[in-house]
Amino acid sequence: PNEGALLSRDRQKSIQPLFLDNSTWYLLQTNYDHWEQPPVFDDRRKYGLRYINEVTSANVNLDQVNGVLSKWPVRNDDTSQ
Repeated sequence: PNEGALLSRDRQKSIQPLFLDNSTWYLLQTNYDHWEQPPVFDDRRKYGLRYINEVTSANVNLDQVNGVLSKWPVRNDDTSQ
């Protein structure tokens, strides 16, 4: 715990950073800022959270994380190459 951060920046400073703490074992970043609702037509966050919570911290490994990142719509063929 406490060994990770998600940083969003403007030109001058970090904006609303998130840090790992004792209540969570992961941070999820999508194409949209975490403090704003993603558009309904591209809500990768909802599915990313669902998929990573299915993995659980007790079972996480590189293959599991890659599986989360590879599932639709987290990985969207229309926006990734």
